[in-house]
Amino acid sequence: MDFPDFSDYGPGMAPAPPKIDDPRLARLYQGASLCVMCGFCVPHCPTYAQSLDEAESPRGRITLMKGLATGDLPLDDAGLAHLDHCLGCRACEFVCPSRVPYGQLIDTVREVTEPQRPTTLAQRKARQLAFATVASRRRLRSAMALLRLYQRSGVQRAVRGSGVLRLLDLERLESQLPKLPPAPRWQPVYPARGTQRGAVALFTGCLSETFDRTALEAVIQVLTTTGFAVHVSDQQQCCGALHQHNGEPHEALRLARANLDAFAALPEPVDAIIDIVSGCGAQLHDYAGLDWPDEADRARAAAFSAQVRDISRFLVESEALKGHTLRPLDGAVAIHDPCSLTWVLREPHFPHQLLRAIPGIELAPLPNNAHCCGAGGAHLLTHPEQAARLRASKLEPLMAQPPAWLATSNTGCALHLAAGLREAGLPTEVVHPITLIARQLESRTESP
Repeated sequence: MDFPDFSDYGPGMAPAPPKIDDPRLARLYQGASLCVMCGFCVPHCPTYAQSLDEAESPRGRITLMKGLATGDLPLDDAGLAHLDHCLGCRACEFVCPSRVPYGQLIDTVREVTEPQRPTTLAQRKARQLAFATVASRRRLRSAMALLRLYQRSGVQRAVRGSGVLRLLDLERLESQLPKLPPAPRWQPVYPARGTQRGAVALFTGCLSETFDRTALEAVIQVLTTTGFAVHVSDQQQCCGALHQHNGEPHEALRLARANLDAFAALPEPVDAIIDIVSGCGAQLHDYAGLDWPDEADRARAAAFSAQVRDISRFLVESEALKGHTLRPLDGAVAIHDPCSLTWVLREPHFPHQLLRAIPGIELAPLPNNAHCCGAGGAHLLTHPEQAARLRASKLEPLMAQPPAWLATSNTGCALHLAAGLREAGLPTEVVHPITLIARQLESRTESP
């Protein structure tokens, strides 16, 4: 992971580190040294807001990072826990006047500390299996097929009744799974309906291919209806975000290279590469910032990232819906702003703009939208209690008058919020904004 060129920060703002042999720790120290401990970040941190513990704030975690880099503060279990509690939302980075690259710092410290963790052999093997499954389209599809069989064969009912999930501490995780739809079968290209005005490529993602399949189908419906051919490469892989943010940057780089190759092999040039998951979009946009071995690779990655567009942004900027009719929507919609869309991509307004095109829509922000919902990538799995508390602050205000729909642009957030709604017995449906657009879209009534 590359850090910024600190030469433009002025004398004294990025002090030369002491003698540190590990280049990762040297960069960690230099990046952390940009922090002037002003505290602007503190009220924006969701874990600090819950705990009011300085060690649970960005400022406290940066102090831990500097101590780790110099060896002055060897991390014990408590220190590791404070770092692990970070959701990686990067709200702190957005408000930082010193431009501390916090996202890069937390990724680096997790890469450094991962081998030091006091885990059992079973835990290490489970992690390796999970990461290897996500990193392979073939393995992931096989795993999803087994999950479908588990849900539909009666085995799920028997396992839940046996108590084995409780014994293995898997009860909460298993309860988060929605009913899986049938396996998708993508065409290499979906032609535009009527006159073609452009062509795009669709990034289907890894878990989103199963858990957000409805949204992917909605993208194809809306784009082809509005005159775009949609290419779907079967060679694409996971974006690499899970690996990048959990101590495996080399695997993230391998996946990035696979995606560059996959989209370069499309049969025709495309106007944009469309993503529907803001967490994936943030990673795809940052491909140029990965640790590429040479500048040619970096330039290729930058050209790829420049084409990536969140579906809401693409539809708004291209005015694709102009000349098409959207049926009125009867019911309230709460809209959730994912952290990756707000603090990393910095474009949370596009889903709002897109949904306001629906006549009669009652659109309101989800309460406490500025703070992370608790999903945080894999955080909902590794720290379920903390994730549930953060989610509750958003869902509890909905209890008195639940909306008909809750719209969000990130798969992990959608799964996490939907599980909370099910637990609370609320009838609210969690949907991607593009799903609502597809449901309301009628045939073209005039030329765009």
